Amino acid sequence: MNLKSSLRRTAVLTAGALIGLSGAFALTGPASAHHSTVSGSAECDVKTGEWVYALKPEREEFPLSFRVTDNGTMLRGLTAAIEAICKNPADKTQKTTIESTSTVKAAPIAPNGTVVAHFTTTGATPSTVTLTGNFFKGRFSGLLTSNFLTNCNGFREFEAVPAPKGSGK
Repeated sequence: MNLKSSLRRTAVLTAGALIGLSGAFALTGPASAHHSTVSGSAECDVKTGEWVYALKPEREEFPLSFRVTDNGTMLRGLTAAIEAICKNPADKTQKTTIESTSTVKAAPIAPNGTVVAHFTTTGATPSTVTLTGNFFKGRFSGLLTSNFLTNCNGFREFEAVPAPKGSGK
């Protein structure tokens, strides 16, 4: 074994390691510690007044309407027919389809246009009603669900638009 070549090999490896580490340190900078702040607001310009079912032919067959009040911050008086399926408590395989009406008296509209309402009605037929939806680009997309008599469940998905002027809805 040649001592001269061993030292040369070690010197070359050490120099290569030092050059590589120097380059790595030169390219890296100190850690940057700062706060990123994201700001902005979600504003939804909801038109006040009467709103109706978006598809004109179905407005008469499946009426649905409501009002937007309080400068676009409240949805009021939504009434809609819902098709519900009721299961026979004695025979779970037997089902009956009925039409019921669900009403949302009032629901707040969030600044981003979202509407969420969940409540239980009282009366001859207590029911649990949920409305979820969103106002977006001059339309309201919603889902209205209802549960009553402990064995009847129904829902209705819909699109609504501001009522045409002079239409009476």
